[in-house]
Amino acid sequence: RQTEETKTNRGLYVKTTLRELIIYIVFLLIICVITFGMTSTTMYYYTKVMSDLFLDTANTENGGTFRTLTSVEDFWRFSRGPMMDGLYWERWYNNDSMSVDEQGYIYYENKLLGVPRLRQIRVHSNSCQVHEDFEDFIKECFDSYNDGIEDTEVFGPTTPPPEY
Repeated sequence: RQTEETKTNRGLYVKTTLRELIIYIVFLLIICVITFGMTSTTMYYYTKVMSDLFLDTANTENGGTFRTLTSVEDFWRFSRGPMMDGLYWERWYNNDSMSVDEQGYIYYENKLLGVPRLRQIRVHSNSCQVHEDFEDFIKECFDSYNDGIEDTEVFGPTTPPPEY
């Protein structure tokens, strides 16, 4: 049926308004269930534990974390220390050794499938503009990542990658 004329009939106006309100509330409930039903209550804790493990664990050599990396040497110190210790757990919490079947778990319950892989995304140097007053002082400028300024040139040694 077409839209009803509710201006003249007060009872019909109230009935139509209540019907639309109920439909709208049902719509909101469905949207909330779909949106919040897909998240687990433990997702925050899992993310926090993983970020504490990989981003906030201090390096034993210089005490820095991943968040405080400032040089290539710091990155390699982090890679050899906290990152490897976080990926490959070889001892239990009481310092007993793990058997081969028990290895490959992160935090004792998250199974590491396959080999971890790092991916480097780079941008071209001088991808941003430096004001002419500062060109003598700023020799290189790296803009935020964007597909248009991604550097896809070969980087590092040109030997072929190892085969597994």
